[in-house]
This record gives sequence, C-alpha cells and structure tokens, in this order.
Amino acid sequence: MFVRAYDAHTKEYYKSMVYALVDPGIREQAVVYHPVLDSFVLLHHLNAGNPDLVGYACIQPDRTGWQEADPAFSARLKSAPTRDRGAEPLTRLLGYPEVVGSPGFLQALLSTGFVPREQAGIPLREPADLQTWTYVRTQADADELMRRFGGFRGAALVRLYYKENTGTRQLTARFEEADHFGAIDLCFEGTLALHLQRVGENRSHQFACASLLVREETVFWADAELPAEDSTVPDNYVKALNLKWRKVRRIRKKFPGRPADAPATL
Repeated sequence: MFVRAYDAHTKEYYKSMVYALVDPGIREQAVVYHPVLDSFVLLHHLNAGNPDLVGYACIQPDRTGWQEADPAFSARLKSAPTRDRGAEPLTRLLGYPEVVGSPGFLQALLSTGFVPREQAGIPLREPADLQTWTYVRTQADADELMRRFGGFRGAALVRLYYKENTGTRQLTARFEEADHFGAIDLCFEGTLALHLQRVGENRSHQFACASLLVREETVFWADAELPAEDSTVPDNYVKALNLKWRKVRRIRKKFPGRPADAPATL
C-alpha cells in the first residue's frame, strides 16, 4: 500500500509505503515512514477537526505480503492514553510480517507516535513495480520525461484506460509519436481531476506542447504551456497524486492485423 501523507506540524506532504494498519475503519491509523524525520510515524487517517484533510490518501492499495495479527496479540497492545479515554487495546492489526511481529516497536510507536528508523530495525520498502515503471517524484524527474518525449510536440493521445479500486483511481494514457520517440504510457494514480477537450474535425489531434508540473506531491499534466497549475484552462489536463511512465515498443505480428503493444525499458 502506497500513500501520500500529510505532516500537520510542517503542513507538508510526503509519500510512503504503509507498513501496517491499526484498527482499520473509522479509527484507522497507518504506520508510515517520514523521510524528513527519518522515522516511522503513526498517522490517523481521518482528521476530527477537519474532515476534508486526511492524514494520508491512497495511491496504490496493494497489500501483497501483508498478514493479520492474532486478535489476542493485538489486544495486548495498548493505544496511547488520551484526555477523554485511557489506553485502549487494539481490535485489529495487519501489515508486513516484520512490523506485525515486532511488539516492542509497535508499543513504542503507539505510545509516542514515532520511532527513529535506526531504532526500529524495520527495512524500508518501495512500490513493487519500480522495475517496470519510472516514477516521477520531483520536478527534475518531470523535466527529464518532457525532454525525452520531446515535450509532447507532435504526440497524439491514442488510448485512455480508467480503473477504480477501493481507495484509489488509476488512469493510464497512451501517447504516440512525439518527435519520433515512439509510444509511452503515463499512469496517473490517485486521480484527482480529468478534463478532456473535444477535438473538432477542423483541428489536429496532435499536441503542439504540454506541461508537467510537480507540487506538494501531486502531478499536473496539460497540453498547454503553463507556468503553474491551472484548472481553468480549456485544454486537456490530468491531476493526480502520483505519476509513473514506461516506454512501449510495438511488436509486429507475423499475420495480418493490428500490431500488439508491449512495455519496454529504456
């Protein structure tokens, strides 16, 4: 599980794998890694004071490799005491084995809200698809993609595939033939906005330019030259929590028919 997390103290965003979930549901909390603090922290999903501001938003819901702790073990762990209630036993705990099987780490995290990485003994994890996709994490990454794909000049949008899972929305867009680069897939995860402008019969379906902007751990793509994110433009645009991309090679079939497509690494 991969999320965009929010630090309420610094009012900054960061991304992290989720290492465990505590009491999933209304009282849900997540164990994530804070890169600035170099610590594992415990975040509430919902903010009681501001329901529109969540502690973390899901980008990828994959929980491969997770396991659920025995209820008796979970009940032995106590939440941090509050002014309204004392310490309460957990009702459910699930996550990676190295976390679920570390009662000392969990109790320290529940008591203080954070544990420095060097004291935790928990290895850091990354999304499982890093071998097949290139992640756009910074504006420098976005600028490099724009450079390699010719700024989308002459590119055409040939396919859109939308998929909605519990907790996230994924949009994959295929673009072809920008400055003879070939075809690429852009995968927007945690899609926040999508605007498509109808192309009239008297207009080319190829783009003259594009922008790709990274801000507050979100990405904004538009087929217009923009100095900053602008959702009022009459152009095509997508805003999402995360972006990854891959080059696609075309495989010619030996029999008549449309060529197949396959991802390719650069």
